[in-house]
Amino acid sequence: MMAVEELKIERFTGTNEDVIVLVLTGPISVHTYENLDSAFAELLREERYSIVVDMTGVRYVSSAGAGVFMNMLTQTRDNGGGLILINLSQGVNEIFELLNLSDVLPIAPDLPHALQMLK
Repeated sequence: MMAVEELKIERFTGTNEDVIVLVLTGPISVHTYENLDSAFAELLREERYSIVVDMTGVRYVSSAGAGVFMNMLTQTRDNGGGLILINLSQGVNEIFELLNLSDVLPIAPDLPHALQMLK
């Protein structure tokens, strides 16, 4: 049996204290999406509603993973914040297009653009 790749989640505070940046590395798959869901749940418990997710190290997102992003987008917006994804690979971009999420999920090319969008 093949080893399941893990999803690594690093958390930083953006230049603006109100913004949390999550840097993801690894696939967001049926095996790992719950880790992302837990990280988001922790942010909600802390009342952190302005979140940037750096997807540089992500090459694959399952539909379950996409669902986690959609849920978090709704929760952050309901609380006056937002969720912005940055540094998407071409493959992840294509997955979001296939799932018809490209126009729904806010995507920025990089952190400075994302911070502008969250103002």
